[in-house]
Amino acid sequence: MGIICDADSIFKNKPLKTKDDHVYYFDNGFIYSKVSMAIAYKKGMFKGCIYMREDGSYFSGLSLNGFPFVNKKYSNSNIFNSALSKMQLGQTIYELKRNLDSVNFKHTNALKDGSVARFITKINNPSFEREPENFNVNTFDFIRVFVDTTCSTGCELSRSDFIKVNIKPISKMVLNKLETNKRFIKFGASSSFLKLTKVTMMCCDSIEFLFELK
Repeated sequence: MGIICDADSIFKNKPLKTKDDHVYYFDNGFIYSKVSMAIAYKKGMFKGCIYMREDGSYFSGLSLNGFPFVNKKYSNSNIFNSALSKMQLGQTIYELKRNLDSVNFKHTNALKDGSVARFITKINNPSFEREPENFNVNTFDFIRVFVDTTCSTGCELSRSDFIKVNIKPISKMVLNKLETNKRFIKFGASSSFLKLTKVTMMCCDSIEFLFELK
């Protein structure tokens, strides 16, 4: 049996999933438990953790990165949810830790283009920007593109690692979309004139690409 550390207290009374109008969580004794939605609401368990979708259903929005023993592997929501699905009421936090260690997703370093295509849900319209001292409205210095993605990768790679491994095909998708943009065509430019200078993970489902002229 392991030793409960102070950092594990972040799990106490935090909703990990919702099902059939019940909230599942670890109680003060780190025992996997459930209560009705109504009771959970009265206890204040919803605040900052439970959100409502447009269809009226609930989901847990608790950040996995805040858990003390969650490393890069565990930050993949597919792996965490797989481990959580094995939990039975009355089990302790130790069972969850063992479940996390036993989850084995197929590793795919060379991910197929189809996987990348599923990861990217939308490439938004580009924003053409200039340096403050550039007053020529017919030119640009930077192009900023926000790309919407799924929150999970569908494999054992964390989201950041997935993006690093697949940065070339993802960038190619963005540039291909840029080539068909009417404003970009109007500038008379080509994607071959651009270089990728910055990639930023904005949140769990968005990436910012920043291109500048070579």
